[in-house]
Amino acid sequence: NLALTLSSNTTGMNFGAIHGFAIHGQITGDVLSGVTVSAGGKSTVTASNGSYALSNLCAGAYAVTPSLSGYQFEPGTNNVTLSSADSNGVNFASFTLFSISGRILDGTNKLGGVSVTISNTASTHTTLTTANGTYAVSNLLAGTYILTPSLGCYNFSNLPSPITVGPSKNIPDIAA
Repeated sequence: NLALTLSSNTTGMNFGAIHGFAIHGQITGDVLSGVTVSAGGKSTVTASNGSYALSNLCAGAYAVTPSLSGYQFEPGTNNVTLSSADSNGVNFASFTLFSISGRILDGTNKLGGVSVTISNTASTHTTLTTANGTYAVSNLLAGTYILTPSLGCYNFSNLPSPITVGPSKNIPDIAA
């Protein structure tokens, strides 16, 4: 705060403006460029080397979040507080997401309503087959998964297990 006494001809009162703070960081891993990084209602897209800068931010707390379809980021969000300086080194690692898809048949008939569970030590994903017997599970990190179909009194054969994902996999027909 600055107290001023003004007369009718006061001149030479110059003030400087602060343009705000910035958050700088880098995306590493499977994807570098084209990632949208957002915080405080502002967003930017990463450069070809994965770097980004969110500028003209006021002092305060921000949740910085990267996003790009087909990728997962670790951490999902970085919390940053700006108070007296820019924040540097707000970094994220990127990982490609994959899918597993296929079809379940009862003889030559498509089998809908089958619960299909795809799991590994880190995650479990469950979906139902459609009326035409197809299933798809997406947003899987690269790794090895076990596929387990189940439906009432059915027994399933020729199960592809384990399944190594990365790239995405289309599984041969599973018989009930």
